[in-house]
Amino acid sequence: MAVLEVTAYTAGYESTGKHPWEPGYGITYSGARVEQWRTVAAGPEIPLGTKLFIPALAHRPNGGIFTVEDRGGAISNAHLDMYLEDLHEAQQWGRQHLEVVLWVPAKSAQAIARAIERDRLTRWRDWAALRAWQENN
Repeated sequence: MAVLEVTAYTAGYESTGKHPWEPGYGITYSGARVEQWRTVAAGPEIPLGTKLFIPALAHRPNGGIFTVEDRGGAISNAHLDMYLEDLHEAQQWGRQHLEVVLWVPAKSAQAIARAIERDRLTRWRDWAALRAWQENN
C-alpha cells in the first residue's frame, strides 16, 4: 500500500486541451474511452492496465477499484488523476492524499515502489501533506 496524491480531471478542455468535436476527445492514452469510477491517469512507471484499489473510495460504484488507462504531462508516479465526468465535482475533489493498493507483478513491485518514493519527495505539490507523511513513516 502506498499513499498517493489523487486529483481529478474531466475530458474537457480545462483538463485535456481538447474540445468535444476534436479527434481523441474522451479517449485515453491506452485508447480506451474514459469512464467515471474506472479510469485513472498514472505516472510512467505504473503500467497501463494496472488495477488499483483506493479503500477510501470503496463506497463508490466501482468499489474503489480503478484501472490505469491514461497518462498526463503533470502526472508523476506518486500522483493519480481520477477521471470524473462533472467539472464542478472534479474541481471540488481538489488534491487528496489517499492510501492506494496497486496490483502489479511481484517482479516490478520494488521498482514501482522506488519510483513512487522518488516522485513523492520531488513532485508532490502539497508540502504540508508531504511533511505529515514523512513524520508518520
